[in-house]
Amino acid sequence: MIKGAAFSCFFFLLSCKSDPKWETSVFYETGEPMEKVLYFEGGTSDSTFFLRKLYPSGAIKSTFIYKNGELNGKAIGFYEDGGVGLLVHYAEGMRHGLEMRWTEEGFLRSRFLFDEEKRIEGSFFYENGQPTADLVFDSLGRVKEGVYYHRNGNLRSKGAFHENNEKIKQGIWELYHENGVLKEKGLYENGVRRGDWYYYDSLGNQTMVVPYH
Repeated sequence: MIKGAAFSCFFFLLSCKSDPKWETSVFYETGEPMEKVLYFEGGTSDSTFFLRKLYPSGAIKSTFIYKNGELNGKAIGFYEDGGVGLLVHYAEGMRHGLEMRWTEEGFLRSRFLFDEEKRIEGSFFYENGQPTADLVFDSLGRVKEGVYYHRNGNLRSKGAFHENNEKIKQGIWELYHENGVLKEKGLYENGVRRGDWYYYDSLGNQTMVVPYH
C-alpha cells in the first residue's frame, strides 16, 4: 500500500504538464544516472519539480517533491529491492506530519509525528508488530515521558524524564512483570531512586518495601 503512494505522487505531478521531461545532471562514475529531475512550468529555472534518486543498478532509491525550492508532500526512501524504508511528510521544507520507517524485511520500525520539525509523539516496534515504546516529547523535541512494553505486548515500564535531560528519570516510575503485573513502583529524583520503593511478585503480592535516601 505504501509503494502505491510513491506512484500516486508521480502521476499527480505528471498531470501538472502535458509533456514532462526527465533531466539528468548527476551521474555515478560508471555513467549510470544518480539523480533524475522532472521540472514543471519553466524548465530547469523553475523551483517546482519532482526529484528521483537512483541506485547504481537503476532501482529507485528515493523520491522528493519540491515546491518553490522547498520540500513539500511525501518523501519516500526505498531499499534496492523496491521495499519502502522511509516515508516522511514535508510542508514548506520542514517535517510536518508522519514519519515512518521500515526494516529491509518489511517490518515497521518506528512512527513519529512532527509539527514543523518538532517531534510531538512517537512509537518504536518489535518485529512482531507490538510496540516497544510510546513516547511523548516536549516543545524542544526531547522525550518528556514514555510507556514501554514487553515483546508480548504487556506493559514493561512507564514514567517521565527530567525537563532538561531526556536520559534522566524523574517522578514516579512503575515497572511490570512480563505478565503485566506491577513489579516495582517508586520515585526518581534526578535519575536516583528516592523514598520508599514497593516491590511485588508476579501474582501481585507485595514482597518488600525498600527506603532510598
